Amino acid sequence: MTGIENKLKRCLNLVVEKSGLGDWEDWTKRDYEQLSLLIEEQTKIILSVSTLSRLFKAPDRYKPQKVTLDALAKYIGFDTWHSFCTCDDISNISKPNPPVIASVKGPIWWVYAAGIVVVLVFIFFGSRALLTHRPIHPEDIRFNIRNTDITGVPATIQIDYDLGKYRPDSLGLQLYWNEDEIIRVDPVQKHTTAIYCYPGYHLCKFIADHQVIGEKRVYIKTSGWTALLRHTGLQLVPLYIKNSKIIHDGVLQVTEQMVNTQNLEPNSAIFTSYYFVNDLGPIYGDDYTISGSISNPPTSLGTQPCGYCTVFIVGESGKHFFTIGDLGCSAFFKLGFSGADNMKTYPDLTDFEYISDRWNTFKSVVSGNTVTIYVGKSKVYSSHQVNNIGKIKGIHFAFSGLGAIDGVKLENSKNFVAMDEVFE
Repeated sequence: MTGIENKLKRCLNLVVEKSGLGDWEDWTKRDYEQLSLLIEEQTKIILSVSTLSRLFKAPDRYKPQKVTLDALAKYIGFDTWHSFCTCDDISNISKPNPPVIASVKGPIWWVYAAGIVVVLVFIFFGSRALLTHRPIHPEDIRFNIRNTDITGVPATIQIDYDLGKYRPDSLGLQLYWNEDEIIRVDPVQKHTTAIYCYPGYHLCKFIADHQVIGEKRVYIKTSGWTALLRHTGLQLVPLYIKNSKIIHDGVLQVTEQMVNTQNLEPNSAIFTSYYFVNDLGPIYGDDYTISGSISNPPTSLGTQPCGYCTVFIVGESGKHFFTIGDLGCSAFFKLGFSGADNMKTYPDLTDFEYISDRWNTFKSVVSGNTVTIYVGKSKVYSSHQVNNIGKIKGIHFAFSGLGAIDGVKLENSKNFVAMDEVFE
């Protein structure tokens, strides 16, 4: 077990002690919900029930994000996760003192009177809680997004909502697939706004007390190809590159000179994304072929040891994606044709490795529930467990490093060509 894993387990033990919820191995979903509320009250950060459950049940396999670690550290009294990790002696962190119960003196009737008062107060506030926090009925909730089809990023959506008499303990919006990124919303108000920083066909979820009470699809399109830079894979706000500069010399590529104008932090990791999200005509997720030529040229920028590219096919009801990249780096590769947004890591994708600083071709052919993937002239993968993602809404190339695309073609078996880019 690594030092980081030891610190995480120690931190989780302190979280349990402070929560007063007993042995976490006996916790139910309600206990995780209670802990989420306790953390939110103190840190103003919402950690979902599923995130907390994964942390406690598999801390050595689950790699939490920095915002999650900071929330845990703040809950037990530290400013950040870093300050917790650099504490000289974590074992001497003070524990909350148990409540001191004063001895009862005087006539015994006073004890009975106090008990009756406590019961009456409990009944009063308990009945109010039951009335206010009654089970949510979707038909009683109004949730609407006025503008669900927008071109250009960043894009602000206008949201109307009405909870009626319901007053949840927590209310928020989940804009992307990542359930740890929730924007808090005032339950009393009836209008709010939110910003989408990434193109795509997104599912916006309205969440009250960890329960989804409304969902709307939001289509954030691009005008041609759009390039974004990130420091991390889950950066909320990316850096934007001007569209007019990214197609040059017969390729689609962000250059080092473009990156140098962005004032990145020294030794930052560099992730480059190219999006084309717009109407592609009558082409669907059960009959398409995408092919192209890509490269990850050497660069003096970035600190990541591996260059690779994940190709996303964005559909109405999910995504298909696969990664190809550097020799020896397949531990970073992802693959998914179920339509789900979650990025599953497979134990062995070594056949998807190639020398990425050269131009290499790829092709992915989907027909019905079957997919076949080629890298160069070699067939590297085949599966009969493909789910249809509906009408294809866009394409996304996500590079680790400064990747380049020499061409991309999207077509179906009926000889319909949705895209044939050569970047001349």
